[in-house]
Parts: sequence; C-alpha cells; structure tokens
Amino acid sequence: MNLHTKRRLKAGVALLCSATMTFALATPYSFADEKETLENKTSDLQSQLAGINQDLLKISDEISDTQMRVTIVNSEILRSEDELTISQQNEDQQYENMKSRIKYMYEHGNATLLEMLFSAENMADFINKADFIENLSEYDKTALDDLKNIYKNIEDQKNTLETQQDSLLDLKDELKKKQTELQE
Repeated sequence: MNLHTKRRLKAGVALLCSATMTFALATPYSFADEKETLENKTSDLQSQLAGINQDLLKISDEISDTQMRVTIVNSEILRSEDELTISQQNEDQQYENMKSRIKYMYEHGNATLLEMLFSAENMADFINKADFIENLSEYDKTALDDLKNIYKNIEDQKNTLETQQDSLLDLKDELKKKQTELQE
C-alpha cells in the first residue's frame, strides 16, 4: 500500500471517529432517566409482590379456617356416632322388653285379664283390677310408642351422620383446592 492510501485511510478513520463522538454528544443520554425507569419497575414489582403476599395471607387464613371447620365437623361426627350407638343400644333393650311382653301376652292371653276382672270380690276390688289392666295397657302402648320414637331417632341420627360426613368430604375437597391454590 502506498503512503497516499494510508493517509487517506487514517483521515477517513479520524473523520469517522469524530463524527461518532459528535453524534454521541448530540444524543442526550441520561443515567437519571434509566435510574428513574428502573425505580419505576422496582416499585411496580414491589407492589405486585405486596399483592401476592396479601393473596397468600388470605389463602392461608382460609386454609386455617377450613381446617378448623374440618376439626369441628369431625368432632360432631364422633358425637353423632356415639349418640347413634347409645340409641341403638336403647333400641335393642326396648325391643327385647317388647318381645318379652308380647310373649307373655301370647302365652297367657286376654283370658287372664278377664279372669282377673271376674275374680274380683267386691266392686272396689273390681275397680282396682280394672285400673290395673288399664295401666298395663297404657304401659304397653307407651312402650310401643317409645320403640317407634327410638326407630325414628336412629333414622334421623343416621341421616345427620351422613350429612355431616358429606359436609366433611366437601370441606376436605375445599381444603385441598386452597392448598393447591396456595402452592401455585
């Protein structure tokens, strides 16, 4: 390469450098603008983070509330199961009593009651025996009504227990949903 070409090349590079410097100085670039933009982005991210934290606290509170309701429903189920067991024991006892009474009535029949009335020695004895028969009949009717009520209570308690168990399943599903939501 000759000297003339080298000078021209040097002059061109010098011209290009000075043009670049002039253009760079002419373009207003401010670190303050970049700092402000970064501060705005930081502020936006902090507010988003605060919102997310608020959502997490809300979901955590809902999970705690649901867990407490699950515990309450569990205790209600246990109480209902205990009541049902007691009612079934009462039913068994009442049923056995009714069987014994019916067996006695079948074996001795109504003739025994009539014989009792006809064996009265006087009117006062007859009235006492009639009152006894009436009380016995009322006792039988009451015992049968009690047995019917026990059957109805057992059925109601079973329905209540099923409802509570369904409610418990719903609460557990809700709890799983909220825990999944919290993890997301």
